[in-house]
Amino acid sequence: YMSDADTSEGMSQKKSQASEVVAEPLPQAVSSSLPTPAEETPANTPEEQAANAITVPSQEPASAVLLEVPADDILLIRFDADSWVEVRDGEGRRLLSRTGRAGQQMRLQGPPPFDIRLGYAPGVRLEYNGSPFAMPVEKGSRVVHFKVGAP
Repeated sequence: YMSDADTSEGMSQKKSQASEVVAEPLPQAVSSSLPTPAEETPANTPEEQAANAITVPSQEPASAVLLEVPADDILLIRFDADSWVEVRDGEGRRLLSRTGRAGQQMRLQGPPPFDIRLGYAPGVRLEYNGSPFAMPVEKGSRVVHFKVGAP
């Protein structure tokens, strides 16, 4: 038993209906004032080229204001021997709390002053912003607590 839908004529009608739905253009949500490629024509004269040129506004303001933002200071810790170390930055954040091993070096960055505690000061060398820093060491004491850098 064959219905009209199963005949070749019925099938071609279904196909054409389906292709009509697929081929139907989608509605555009945003209209554009830019010409479509079919509407574009090449400019022949320099005047026409200048008239068709797109002008991009400058990204630079008329007068630039330079704000000076203080950079974070850098503390370099070199371990010649094992030593426990704790470092906090000028805002009280703990940057480091661990045992450094001989041969290691650690680079820390943050707002000054750095609050430093060392368990074995003779085994540690410091650099502050690229310059060697002489730690205050009490005679006979290996443990030190001091600050490096100005607030």
